[in-house]
Amino acid sequence: MNTAQTPLQELVVATPKTSLSCRTSSTSRINTECISHHWTIENFSKCQFFQSGTCFSEEFPKDPSQVKLKLRLDLSKDYASICVVPVQGMQGRNYVCTLSLLGEKGKPVQRYFHNGFHTLYRGNTNYLGIEIGKFFLYSPENLCMNGDTLSILFEVEFLSESTNTPVKRTDIPVSPLLKNLGTLLEDKSFGNVQLTVQRRNLYAHRDVLMLSSPVFGAMFSHPTKESQEQVIHLPDQSFDAMREMLLFIYTGEVPNLDKVAEDLYVAADKYSMGELKTLCGDYLGSNLTVERAADAFVLSNMYSDVDLCKSVARFIADHLVAVQRTAGWKNIWGKPDITERLFMFIADIGNSLDSPNLMTDGWLDRRWRRWGGPSFG
Repeated sequence: MNTAQTPLQELVVATPKTSLSCRTSSTSRINTECISHHWTIENFSKCQFFQSGTCFSEEFPKDPSQVKLKLRLDLSKDYASICVVPVQGMQGRNYVCTLSLLGEKGKPVQRYFHNGFHTLYRGNTNYLGIEIGKFFLYSPENLCMNGDTLSILFEVEFLSESTNTPVKRTDIPVSPLLKNLGTLLEDKSFGNVQLTVQRRNLYAHRDVLMLSSPVFGAMFSHPTKESQEQVIHLPDQSFDAMREMLLFIYTGEVPNLDKVAEDLYVAADKYSMGELKTLCGDYLGSNLTVERAADAFVLSNMYSDVDLCKSVARFIADHLVAVQRTAGWKNIWGKPDITERLFMFIADIGNSLDSPNLMTDGWLDRRWRRWGGPSFG
């Protein structure tokens, strides 16, 4: 009889396909339409006497447009008011306007912006405009008049329809560092730690494992057998799960999560890898089936995962009759402590359930009292 020990099979882990991260962008442009009009009033001092104190500019702009405006000047004994008169196209439009008094060489010496305009009443019509004291206009210090000429520049900017460019997708290659880290798993000559799982070997790097898991960190920081031999025996772990765990450590990806979620969840808890455990728990909670629901609750209860317990309890409550018929149900119903915890989670869900309210019809009470528990009601 041949008693020679079967040699351990060494398996090199293949690096997953290079993936791309995605960045998207789009552009929104606020379109505006600008109109300006320069109005010059010569012999300004005669206006009050020969125009009944009122004069109008020409309508502008001259080119075909949905908007037509003109300016109105009203003079009283002490004040001059300048109004914007909408002829057409101003209703419902968003706009910002500026009125400037121009001095010598056309330089603005006084400006009034949209929020500085007032509602001026002219007969039965209200206009936006400004009122200026005549003493201010004629004061040599203010330079508003060029001789007996008043120059006004009116500018208005309308908001037009905004335009959006389509969303642009930009694929960003994975960082070269991540690529290089992934290739380290392909060549065992670079690895200085051997992980033996189900008579097969995986290779990794001591420093990387120490940084990724406090359990590995403690293992290699003390004179343990693993630290001295640089070999870790993992007889209670799944080989596929440990391979995916290494891929997560080196690349941040778990390409076969759907195949190893439960085993990887257990491994992540054992080696205190919180992010990986959360990833697996989220997957399990989002992909429950009637056949696996009871086992999933036992698993989440065993590892004190409240979020996963709640997700599974809600699923069981929604599919209770079907779950009771599965083989895994005996792992709950045959253990009072797990049964109590499941019922308590369902009770916490209460009226938020979309399924018929289990609290109202007394199902929880009747079932739980069979175990001698207190009433939920």
